Amino acid sequence: MKLEDLVCDVEYAEKLKELGVKRDTNFSYFMEYKGDNKFNPKLWLSKDILIYKIKTMCVNDTYSAFTTDELLEMLPEKIKEYELTITKYNDEYLVCYEVITSFIGRFRDYKLSNALGKILIWAIENELMEVKNED
Repeated sequence: MKLEDLVCDVEYAEKLKELGVKRDTNFSYFMEYKGDNKFNPKLWLSKDILIYKIKTMCVNDTYSAFTTDELLEMLPEKIKEYELTITKYNDEYLVCYEVITSFIGRFRDYKLSNALGKILIWAIENELMEVKNED
């Protein structure tokens, strides 16, 4: 299994940072300059991130690459009477909050970390949970 399969994609890491989620993680995305104002996200061990200086531009934007375990720790077990449920179906993960007859917040992805990232973003944006950051 590749490291990229264990963490959420950069688009969800960036959105979680925009929503104010701050947490020490073992892995981060670093925006590597590729020339012609193009950037490429690279996955690094957080302790190994290098800060590049290119001409007058300092490229140092990083995003926490949350693992499945870290995302699960941040999600509440329940939202109102709905319980967090994870199901694997046809090579995709389905993550939602459900009770016997209905569900809220339903997200699918081939990577569990992405499905968890999507539902965490949804819960924060819909003010169903508060962001709790580690200091």
